[in-house]
Amino acid sequence: MKTKIYFLLLSPFFLSNYFISQIKVTNNGRVGIGMNTPYETLTVLGTVGVDSYAQPWGYSLYTKLHNDLACAYNLQFNSQDVFFVSAQGWLWAQSGGYFGSDSTLKKDILPILSPKEKLNALNGVSFRYKSATLPDSANPVRYGFIAQDVQRTMPNLIKVQPNGLMGLTYTDIIPILVEGYKGQQQEIDQLKQLIQLQQQQIDLLKK
Repeated sequence: MKTKIYFLLLSPFFLSNYFISQIKVTNNGRVGIGMNTPYETLTVLGTVGVDSYAQPWGYSLYTKLHNDLACAYNLQFNSQDVFFVSAQGWLWAQSGGYFGSDSTLKKDILPILSPKEKLNALNGVSFRYKSATLPDSANPVRYGFIAQDVQRTMPNLIKVQPNGLMGLTYTDIIPILVEGYKGQQQEIDQLKQLIQLQQQQIDLLKK
């Protein structure tokens, strides 16, 4: 008899903990997983995992927006926006970004050949991205390259989407700039030495 009483007394406690860890649907249509007070249409308290077998360029997780000023993905820390993806297609990363560059991730490592020729083949342009909603006054002028132009000389820097749109990996141009600068600096140093030698010869002739 005492066992039954204890069970009845403890049942609400165990049941409440059980239901808190399950799915909660509120009267306003919000859904909470792992919590009873969802503050968005879907609020999850815990870790979310996506296990997908999506095909190349397929979707494992996506957001469809209907306002190009909206944010497709937002990450906040201490109530500050530290990372988000705009529907217009640009990224905001408060502390910049890092790309895998460890030597153990790479193979066929070779020096860059003819960096000056590669740089001379590039044509920098100013432009605005096309926008159906932004006027030119709110659409900033940008600087960059045209992917089709770069593809003619450095096709390895181009990624083509299934719909034919081309993307360019701008970061790969940085080491070409560095090697081009180093080559120019070497030529400048050689010219300085030549000028100094010529000046010494002139000074000797004056004596």
